[in-house]
Amino acid sequence: MERAAEALKYISGGLKVRTLYPAGHPAIMQQVEKSYSLISELLREHKRLMLAMVDDVFIIQDEPNYEASEYLGDFLRMFKEKKVERVTFHEGLEKKEMDGFYEILAAPMNEIRTTEGGLQAAFDSRGLTHIVLERLEKEKRDIDMLARKIYTDALDVLDHVISEVRLGKLPTVDKTQEVISEMVGVVLEDKNAILGLTMIKGYDNYLFNHSVNVSILAVALGEALDLPESTLNDLGIGALLHDIGKTNTPEDIVKKPGKLDETEWEVMQQHPALGHEILSSMKDIHKTSADIAYEHHLRYDKTDGYPFEAIGRDTNPCSQIVSIADIYDAITTLRPYKDVIGPNEALKIMKKLVGTTLNPDYFKNFVTMLGIYPAGTLVRLDTGEVALVCRPNYAKPLRPEVKIIFNLEGEKTASPELLSLEEMGDDHRPERSIVGTVDSVFRDIDLSEYLESAET
Repeated sequence: MERAAEALKYISGGLKVRTLYPAGHPAIMQQVEKSYSLISELLREHKRLMLAMVDDVFIIQDEPNYEASEYLGDFLRMFKEKKVERVTFHEGLEKKEMDGFYEILAAPMNEIRTTEGGLQAAFDSRGLTHIVLERLEKEKRDIDMLARKIYTDALDVLDHVISEVRLGKLPTVDKTQEVISEMVGVVLEDKNAILGLTMIKGYDNYLFNHSVNVSILAVALGEALDLPESTLNDLGIGALLHDIGKTNTPEDIVKKPGKLDETEWEVMQQHPALGHEILSSMKDIHKTSADIAYEHHLRYDKTDGYPFEAIGRDTNPCSQIVSIADIYDAITTLRPYKDVIGPNEALKIMKKLVGTTLNPDYFKNFVTMLGIYPAGTLVRLDTGEVALVCRPNYAKPLRPEVKIIFNLEGEKTASPELLSLEEMGDDHRPERSIVGTVDSVFRDIDLSEYLESAET
């Protein structure tokens, strides 16, 4: 470990020198040469060199190094700034890879973010095949708890932004960027952990919960479409703030429990333009995010929608993604003036809009992403129990993770545990199987109450 620590000292020293001199300067190359020589020697002996950060403790070859912060300051700052958790050097490392590694470490984080594909793409573009970014098993830690925190933080951020707009102020975007970046991170790692939270439907606070749900659904769909991380962040921000224009729409119109009259509808149709104006004025908001606010009510076939003056324009692909997420969450939310509609029914309704209102390819990916039994679907099991689907199972779509919410006697369960329908009984057959979805008589319940336990 001593030789590894010495190699890292040269890397850290090189990063410090890099801030003083341009790339390729002899002072930098000297540090690169020394670190490369030491690491290559280690790799001939051990085949790999693993560096990681766990709870602010630096790990070298699986051994904690509690003194690292004293002599690896610049290197450790890179780990934190670029959110790197583990880097592994593998046998066969070439000198040019070490040069590229230095340049990536020295690059400002905003430069990395604007690179399509983010940090991993920067590694790939320089051919760093023997230097691998990996995520720690620890990241599996409490991802469900992290997802809930992100959901709550997103609500708080939205509340702050809306309050600022109502006071006539121009909100800053830093907190919004931060929470969306965290959301994107969870989606990239395990989107099911956060997709289930879109079951939360705020009947009395529709705008807030709806906006957060739309941002989650949009980012998850964007990930399914292989959008780069930088675009996912812009997509998430635009989705979270897509209805910000309603802040300047009279509340009695926004919350009216029924169909709007002609005058009210004309007022409501102004919110995309109002939202676009707000987002376009905010510092550091990408054009994509502002486009989403303006275009999310325009049809895919360009023949209708609002704002009226925008009909016929080529819409941003991210706006088309948000349109799908927006409609899905709106349909599946119980409102005072309509019955609740389940996920599968909602998708059937939306299918009729494909090719006209909705992008066909994006909708197809959306359906695949949600799975045969999307989160929030109530199903009847062959045991006679009624369960709530909390996580789809992409490998085995007919065997998602569920919570039993009505027992054999038809009684509502108080604190159901999350269980997998892959679980086998003593006879090596599944203990439970889905026999069908449940009709609407069972749907008059608050599904979000089954997400409250942090232990599930």
